[in-house]
Amino acid sequence: MARVHDSIEITAPVEQVFDQWLRFEDYPCFMVDIAEVRHVGDGRMHWRGCINGEMREWEAEVIENVPARRLAWRGPEHLNDAVVDMVPTAFGTTRLSVDMELEPSEPTHDASAYLEAAMRRVHLDLERFREHLLGDTVPGTHYEDPRRPLH
Repeated sequence: MARVHDSIEITAPVEQVFDQWLRFEDYPCFMVDIAEVRHVGDGRMHWRGCINGEMREWEAEVIENVPARRLAWRGPEHLNDAVVDMVPTAFGTTRLSVDMELEPSEPTHDASAYLEAAMRRVHLDLERFREHLLGDTVPGTHYEDPRRPLH
C-alpha cells in the first residue's frame, strides 16, 4: 500500500474550493486517470478510471463530510481511499491537502518508482484542479450539496 500526500494553495475562499471539490462528476476534468464519477445515492459514487494501467470500475462511499473543511471517501479494499482537507489561510487563500492510499497492481512492482509516479499524478491533478476552479469561477454562484454533511 502506498500513501501519497500533497497540497497546493489556491487563490479562492475555502467555501468555493470545497463546493467545487464536491462536484464529483467534474473529477474527469482534472484527474487524468478518472473517466467518470457519478452519484449513486446514500453518499456513494460510482467511479470508472485507469488503475495501474487497467480500466476499472468501483464504488466509493463518503465517510466524512465537514463543510468547507474536509471530505473523505473509502473504496473497496481501500482502492482510491482519500482524505481532502481545506484550510483557509490568513491571506484569503485556501490550502488544499490530499492524502490517498493506493495499491500497486502487483507486489513485484518497484515500490519507489510506483510511489514517485503516484505522487507526480496527484500533484498534477491538484494543479489541474486549481486551473479548473479558477477558470470556471463565476462571481455569486454557489454549489449546494444535495447530501447532508456526515458527522
